[in-house]
Amino acid sequence: MPRPQRCRRICAMPSHRRFAPEDKPGPEAILLTLDEYEAIRLMDKEGLTHEQCAEVMRVSRTTVTEIYASARRKLAEAIVDGRELVIDGGRVELCDHTSRCGYGVCGGAPKESMNPENNMEA
Repeated sequence: MPRPQRCRRICAMPSHRRFAPEDKPGPEAILLTLDEYEAIRLMDKEGLTHEQCAEVMRVSRTTVTEIYASARRKLAEAIVDGRELVIDGGRVELCDHTSRCGYGVCGGAPKESMNPENNMEA
């Protein structure tokens, strides 16, 4: 019996959760989970490495690699086949923004407040 899936931390919910081709969507929507969305956001948009992303999401680097590969396959399928993409679901916990998320990439707080140098006492 496999062990239960650990919650993956995400910094914020996506502001847009549904994407569809203008012309005619394919037969069935593709579900991109919230942790897959976060991996794409952290690595492709924010430029983090797999190791840094794993630290932010509080999972192992190999888990991040699997999440990221799954997300990229789904994005490619949606674009190439003209299918609707829905972002939802998965075992995630939202960052509470009380501790530093690391690397200044927290989607729920200004980057300045996430920078350790700005939070040091004089």
